[in-house]
Amino acid sequence: EDIEALVRLCLACRERLDARSPGTELVVSLTPFVPKAGTPFQWEAMAPVEALMGRLGRIKRALRRSRIHVRHESPEWSAVQGMLARGDRRLAGALALIKDSSLSSWKKALEDAGVDGRAYLEGSDPLSPMPWSHIDQDLPQGLLGRQQSKAFGVAESSLECPPAGSNSDVSPRETPHRGVSTGGVPAL
Repeated sequence: EDIEALVRLCLACRERLDARSPGTELVVSLTPFVPKAGTPFQWEAMAPVEALMGRLGRIKRALRRSRIHVRHESPEWSAVQGMLARGDRRLAGALALIKDSSLSSWKKALEDAGVDGRAYLEGSDPLSPMPWSHIDQDLPQGLLGRQQSKAFGVAESSLECPPAGSNSDVSPRETPHRGVSTGGVPAL
């Protein structure tokens, strides 16, 4: 559902842009959701690399003939970013074994250290401690959990690009929505 909405938004923006300035390049840049420490989404799961690659493929195929250029981060390197963002002491051993900055070196280091990198990408209970919970972040107790609940509690809606010929800005109009995902896993 998120992917179809993204494609519709891109196509509507392409149509609107063509009406105002034919031939203008339109570039869509996609980045997978990576949960980060100290944010309301630090407990959320990151989509598996295979799912991200499938979603990227669907988006690229849907936009192929539309003269919209799709740029994206590597799902594999995004997963590495997710592992590093949630890493704990166990990951330190793998980091010490990395020989160069390649995916194959990263995977071999994880294997040699006996670390399951996928475990760092799974969701966790907001009440369970995170590896960085012992660090004073100067945040009121429970603030991130309340912000997460608020983000997921916002009413559903959609992102729309105003129709061609309207007098509003070229940028898409955003209305309140339940984040960018269902079940805590964004489309990309």
